Amino acid sequence: MFDKTYLKLAGLYLLVLAVISFVFSANIYQLSVQELQKDLNMHTSRLNQFRMPAQTKALVLDEANDQYISSKSRIVARLVVVNLFVLTAGGLLSYYLARLTLRPIEKAHKSLERFTADASHELRTPIAAMQTETEVTLMNSKLTVGEAKQQLQSNLEEMQKLTGLTETLLQVARFSESDLVNLESVKVSTLVKQATKKVEVMAKAKSITVSASNIPGVMVKVDPEGIEQALIIILENAIKYSDKGQKVIISATEDRNLVKISVKDKGKGIAKADLKNIFERFYRADSSRTKNESGGYGLGLSIAKNIIQTNGGSIAVDSVEGFGSVFTVTLKKAE
Repeated sequence: MFDKTYLKLAGLYLLVLAVISFVFSANIYQLSVQELQKDLNMHTSRLNQFRMPAQTKALVLDEANDQYISSKSRIVARLVVVNLFVLTAGGLLSYYLARLTLRPIEKAHKSLERFTADASHELRTPIAAMQTETEVTLMNSKLTVGEAKQQLQSNLEEMQKLTGLTETLLQVARFSESDLVNLESVKVSTLVKQATKKVEVMAKAKSITVSASNIPGVMVKVDPEGIEQALIIILENAIKYSDKGQKVIISATEDRNLVKISVKDKGKGIAKADLKNIFERFYRADSSRTKNESGGYGLGLSIAKNIIQTNGGSIAVDSVEGFGSVFTVTLKKAE
């Protein structure tokens, strides 16, 4: 698909270059011919001032005309060579520029295709499960009330998963739009406090302690709701991959005009091969497209990254498999 687009755009670039080159060459040719004509006229005028036999004068004029014609031919030949070189080099450069121009679009298109395929797969899985289980249940002629309730309970669980996925997909769409970000000056300590409070229930369920340490009272200009959501996602991720009874620490440090918020856990860690893809949509370290034991759809960290980037920040991860991970969010201080 994009190969033809590359060629079309390169052809358009080359056409523009060709027009410019031809116009430039035509002007050079015209100016050069005018100078040659001017020299020929001056030569003829000087020649007429001398007394000489008509035959000799005619021979001299013929020679001057021959030089004039020869000079024009050389100019044309040189311009042709120059234009061929320009068009050849321009063709290669045009193709390179076309690829450079379309590369972000191609990347976004492939990302959209992958996202659509993954979203369709995730939506289809619970629907297919409900359909299969319901069909099997309906085929059971000796279905009891208890079995029917069990089936309805199973369907309800699948519908809850669908609802969760739908809400997550809406978050992806929402936090991908930088125009919707409402920037406000807010204390980092406030953001951290609110985020840790939201994950208390999840942490208690696994007997995990979430503690905040060394949080400065510095202000950042961000979308409070968005950054809070990003911190919640990172904290939930740390809790999700930590064993029972462990500790998750969130801290913050100042670095000139930046604030770095770190979330450290001593969980399973991330394999080195997975680190570069950990923020991709629907990516999970087990390389599976079905929900693993940790639950989720592989969208959380992608959403967190989008939120942070639309707020002018960045996110990085440092992890050693088997020893835990440290996620660091970098934000600009409020002026």
